[in-house]
Amino acid sequence: MKYTIISIITVWLLFLVGCEPEPFSNPSNEIPSGVSFIVGNNNSLGVGNDGCITINGKDSCLVELNDGNDIVELETVYTIGDKYFYGGITTYIKTHPLAEGKAQCRLYNTKYGFDTTICIVVSNGTNPGGEDPSGYIISPNNTQFSISEGTIEITVTGPKPMGTKNLNTFVLFDYGGNVIYDNTTGVYIRKQSLQLSHVGPAGYKFYNEEWDTTIRIEVLPQYSTYSEPDLDFDDTRDSIILKIGTPDSENESENTFTYLLDGPVYSYTLTIRLQNEGTLKDYDISFSDEAAKEELRKFVAERYFRCGTHNGYYIYTRGFNQTAPSPYSEDNTVLIENFIQGTVSYKNPVRSWEW
Repeated sequence: MKYTIISIITVWLLFLVGCEPEPFSNPSNEIPSGVSFIVGNNNSLGVGNDGCITINGKDSCLVELNDGNDIVELETVYTIGDKYFYGGITTYIKTHPLAEGKAQCRLYNTKYGFDTTICIVVSNGTNPGGEDPSGYIISPNNTQFSISEGTIEITVTGPKPMGTKNLNTFVLFDYGGNVIYDNTTGVYIRKQSLQLSHVGPAGYKFYNEEWDTTIRIEVLPQYSTYSEPDLDFDDTRDSIILKIGTPDSENESENTFTYLLDGPVYSYTLTIRLQNEGTLKDYDISFSDEAAKEELRKFVAERYFRCGTHNGYYIYTRGFNQTAPSPYSEDNTVLIENFIQGTVSYKNPVRSWEW
């Protein structure tokens, strides 16, 4: 089982399938016939001022810096669910200006016959004109938060009001938001309160008819009791050993093998069970230290959603963009707790729950 998260910007993130049509756009009026990609025309930056170029398209846009490696650094990320081309892909180019000059950047997609070049102009000092070309400012700049903070507030100011979209409802919960107009400065201020529900990355999108940016929000844990194994339920003994190493002990008659591992604070045991056909059945993490047993409960609670019981023990699940993920979905991670014994068991959600 793979716990998959599709990344939207690594500063400005990650991901979503099937975005609903957004109220600010009217594609039938905005997209000329035969157009497959829309590229913004403001590619002016100032040294030391990062920017983001947005390309709306029916498909992903490949990016190649032809000239100007010493002028600007580029990082390309994608979001499924384009605001103009519904079901398309928005391409974000994060730009990091290094020095004054001009860089040539190729944008292309052979499937749709799209191939063009844009010029990125970097001026010394501040951005040309002395201000952010987009006119929008997001705060705070640091979007990493400890889950212990509970709720946070993201503020965006700009020349026009903007809408929002939460791109990972498992990690973030919309706690409320409002837009006010500042008569003194002539800008709109969007204040969005978010509850930090679970540990992990999330994308939060701010947009209107001229501006579309998704920021990466990282919710950090309080507890790092152990490192969750990178295992899938189609793994075999050989692939598990390739990932983790040679087991410390093995019981061939019961198709189990064991690792004795060291975490940041506590030592723990990883026990792996295989199906008769040789693929991974399930696996346990267990602790003997009493303080670790107590911390294990908190470690799970800040990462997983409690969704029921099985044989008297609580079931926990983790999923992407699901407020209440199902323990029966192959896309989700599922575990059963036995906190009193200091153990959690990772289960395959598609095997009938006959554990």
